[in-house]
Amino acid sequence: MLSRIYAGLSHEHLQRILGDGLSMAAKSLSKMVGQDVRVTVDEFRLVPVREVARTLGDPDEVVVGVSFSLTGQLEGRLSLLIERAGVLGLMDALLKRPAGTTKSFQDMEKSAVNETANILSNAYITVLSREIQMTILPGAPRFSEAPLGDLLESLVMEDSEVAVEERFLLLRHSLSAPGLTLQGNLVMFLKTGDTDIG
Repeated sequence: MLSRIYAGLSHEHLQRILGDGLSMAAKSLSKMVGQDVRVTVDEFRLVPVREVARTLGDPDEVVVGVSFSLTGQLEGRLSLLIERAGVLGLMDALLKRPAGTTKSFQDMEKSAVNETANILSNAYITVLSREIQMTILPGAPRFSEAPLGDLLESLVMEDSEVAVEERFLLLRHSLSAPGLTLQGNLVMFLKTGDTDIG
């Protein structure tokens, strides 16, 4: 379970892993946007499955979600859940549009959202894999736009091995660039089976 994976990592060590991953993501996003982008960790903790929904906020708020299945020596799922208004603003920046232009997500916008999510998730997974010396491979991104509660319910139901005593890693992060700020959550569940963590 996730708490077992992190059992040998201090709070400071985990914070460094997150910081290194997001620093890597910020560099890549800066190249995409064409201006300096900062990604900061606002909070991270292990949250019991039954508490995830109420921890993240209003279940009726429509958010943008991008989900990845995780395979390799560790399996599970990683999802990015981001405020919709902020993502629309990010699309304006990425697609070189005047602020306020993007109103919905068509194929081009969905592709840009998925690419952004790829950068954020892969940066973190790369650093985590290196630190725990185990292979974790993210699959193709899956875009969703739905109420937060529905996305979280779908996330738990898809991982049929998730039990009520299991914990998710919850990471709150902020992405900022000139004239742009958005907040999001990274939610991850890993299952280890009988694998020994080094």
